[in-house]
Amino acid sequence: FPLVFVNVKAQVALPDDVVSVQGFITNQDGKYIESVHIVNISNRWGTASNREGQFRMAAMPGDTVRFTCVGYIPYKYFVPADRQSPVIPLHILMLVDTTQITGVTIYPWPSDAKALERPIRA
Repeated sequence: FPLVFVNVKAQVALPDDVVSVQGFITNQDGKYIESVHIVNISNRWGTASNREGQFRMAAMPGDTVRFTCVGYIPYKYFVPADRQSPVIPLHILMLVDTTQITGVTIYPWPSDAKALERPIRA
């Protein structure tokens, strides 16, 4: 039987490679945004901002971190590969995402089931 040797190198994250991405999130009025979903897309790690908009997340150089919250435009941050410090301080400014819905008509439906049944059958 022939023997085959394969040289496989696994890239292991050293503790020196991990950075702490941390800071706070505000809107355009300077108010803190609570419960922003913060996900490291590269590693599928996640967290959320607290009542003061503060967050902290471990990441690797080159990772992509996504910030999402209902009512705000999603924001992506790319962790620099050539970081200078083990801590990356951030102030994330999230912009309001408003959508105008056109063509909505509101009808005053009757309060009882019998009165509602007549227009539906017609």
